[in-house]
Amino acid sequence: MIYYIFLIISFLFILAGIIGLIFPFLPSVPMVFVGILIFAIATKFAIISIWIIFLMLFFTIISQLINYAMSIYGAKYFGATKYGIWGGIIGIFVGIILAPFGLISIFICPPLGTLLGEIIGVKKFLQSSKSSLGSLLGIFVGTMANIFIIAWMISIFIKTVL
Repeated sequence: MIYYIFLIISFLFILAGIIGLIFPFLPSVPMVFVGILIFAIATKFAIISIWIIFLMLFFTIISQLINYAMSIYGAKYFGATKYGIWGGIIGIFVGIILAPFGLISIFICPPLGTLLGEIIGVKKFLQSSKSSLGSLLGIFVGTMANIFIIAWMISIFIKTVL
């Protein structure tokens, strides 16, 4: 009976992680990881080994680094200056602070920060927009990486539980 209770709790965390892909106020990959970790601890790592948990933790950390780095890399790739990069970094932090407001904060703040940084750096609006688009594309790449990582984690979980 307790097995099924922990299975349901794990499922709810995994579901919250999947929802986090759509509504970024929930950290998607970390939520899936916590769900799987709860189940692994509850079953004393008999079903999901500690090594699989460490591997999933590694990919969870990588996913978070990718999320933040890709926005900056995308802006830089599309010609952002140091003003645009710093604006994007500030935008990331503002997005994290405003995360309870959903998509607006995560998808708008870094590109907007890049745009404002470039404008402050005396670039023309069209050039600044290009750097901002790069930031937005970086966020998209980070989200795609999260989808693949979550799909892998869920597939491992399903294979081991069933």
